[in-house]
Amino acid sequence: MSKTAEKIDFFNQLKAEYKAGAKSAFIETTPGQYLSIEGQGAPGGQAIVDCIGALYSMALTNKMSCKAAGQEDYVICKLETLWFTPDGGVNPDKCPQEQWCWKLLIRTP
Repeated sequence: MSKTAEKIDFFNQLKAEYKAGAKSAFIETTPGQYLSIEGQGAPGGQAIVDCIGALYSMALTNKMSCKAAGQEDYVICKLETLWFTPDGGVNPDKCPQEQWCWKLLIRTP
């Protein structure tokens, strides 16, 4: 790979999938691969903070491994988080934050 080759950047290539609107909406997305970690706890709690650090560490290790193997370079995508309740519901207003479940995602090539 030449040093001038453009990096894969999913956030810029798939802007319509990542652009937040004023209201919640369902969107169709292209298939993708993700690094992910699931857990439970309040936003900003120690569990999610630790897992965000671990996920970005995995993402950087994966990126550097691909680059060292001569594969196409890419920009580490932005963090995505899915929130839900222990019973699988998507309305966390009726559940204490400490019981919220989450799935952290970072898209990779």
